[in-house]
Amino acid sequence: MLNYSNLLEKYREKEALGRFVPIACAALATTVVAMYGIKTLLGNRRGATSEIKKYRMIPTPSGSVFYFGHKLLLGDIPAHKIAEWHKELGPILRVKMGSEDWIYVADAGMAHELFALEDNLESSSPHFICGDGIYGGKEAYGTDLATLHQEAQKTVELLIKKTQQHGSVNPLSFIRSNAINITLATAFGQQGARSLHDPLYRYLMYKNDLHPQYPSIWKPWSWMSHLRRLFSKETTSMDALYAPLRRVVQRARTSDQDNMVKRIDLLKEEYVIDERDVTVITGELLVAGTMALSSATAWTLAILCHHPDVQHNLAREIDNFIIKYYRFPTFDDLAELPYSNALLKESLRFRLPVYFGIPRKATKDVVCRNYLIPKGSTIVGNIYAISNDNYVIQNPEKFLPERFQYDSRTLHAGANEGPEEHCAFGWQKRICPGISLAETQMFNIVTKVMSRCTIEPDIASNGQAVYPNLDDVRSAGATVVPGPFKLRFVERDDRRIV
Repeated sequence: MLNYSNLLEKYREKEALGRFVPIACAALATTVVAMYGIKTLLGNRRGATSEIKKYRMIPTPSGSVFYFGHKLLLGDIPAHKIAEWHKELGPILRVKMGSEDWIYVADAGMAHELFALEDNLESSSPHFICGDGIYGGKEAYGTDLATLHQEAQKTVELLIKKTQQHGSVNPLSFIRSNAINITLATAFGQQGARSLHDPLYRYLMYKNDLHPQYPSIWKPWSWMSHLRRLFSKETTSMDALYAPLRRVVQRARTSDQDNMVKRIDLLKEEYVIDERDVTVITGELLVAGTMALSSATAWTLAILCHHPDVQHNLAREIDNFIIKYYRFPTFDDLAELPYSNALLKESLRFRLPVYFGIPRKATKDVVCRNYLIPKGSTIVGNIYAISNDNYVIQNPEKFLPERFQYDSRTLHAGANEGPEEHCAFGWQKRICPGISLAETQMFNIVTKVMSRCTIEPDIASNGQAVYPNLDDVRSAGATVVPGPFKLRFVERDDRRIV
């Protein structure tokens, strides 16, 4: 079996000899962490000893049943139910996930102590493989930055064009295509999907729906879907399923650019990585680099449709920058765009793309605030509950960018601070490796949209405005996305950018 933990460590060793492709490395870290975390969840938890009596008991919700544990109670969005249990029982819970005990943490300070300070949590993700990733300097990463700007510009132009052609547009598919193209260009040295009908785009969307990582853990009957596919006469040929990815791999090998496939090939002999492994890793990279970023951006656009006052403030700030500097702002100018910065932070708090941190496993007994977490326990940060904690955040149900108006730091910088800071991307040394990529591209798309357009609701046949339902949350693999919605991207008459 491929050892993802050792593979990641080997990448770190190779990095010391030369610089890897920045975005690709961040994506690999994200993918390996997720895959490795899931693969280590089924280890047997060591039994408690008499020492437990010295510590506070971690509460467990009622309703657990044999074999399934609490899984039958979790529903389609497990974070909502687990947040209810936190309100009833406190900031730390023991939930039965089948035969396994999972420890959920919903207190920002406690999560900070465990995930930022505690060394005895197995994760293999304490560092960025390639340092600061996407925006480490124009000289080193100019090509990547240019790709981000070009793809964001194409996406915004498509949203405007589709609105003009059809009256409205569902932006999620186009944003996903944008994220796929960024990953293909920067990680694999090749052009992206030409349209939403491109076989590669359709494959990745199918893969995310068919083989999500987390729902296979949450859903109690997930094993039956594998039996159905095993005995079904309509089973999809694996050769046909992987064909688009094999083309990506082959094009990467013949590319004149350094890329992830070439780097993985260097490790094939040492780690006994066969061609199927390379293909699977490529698919996981593309999915990991696509879903969370596209979900976060789609939520932001849906939220802005409900808040024309926020749109006005954003447009005015961007216009003033253009008037002052005679150019369009980049992410390096974030300090001069405090409202845009605050908007990104509040959007990610108000509607998270991911509700839980990546599961970690305790390699030794861990004591946190006199709670004993036994060796082998799986520990999960409940980002959803922390981001909606009434004790820490005033009126968390309200969308208020002003919460962050005096915080000029990037999300990356803020995540490395104390427990009260933004935790959408994790905590300090266990921060999400893709944070800089996500923050940069969200900034690019939002500022380019606001410099040219207003975001308006769809119009029904009876003339009524149809706003996105921000309470319609759908599971999409490891992420959550808004239910289907349409927007109108209407060009501003007073825009400074033509």
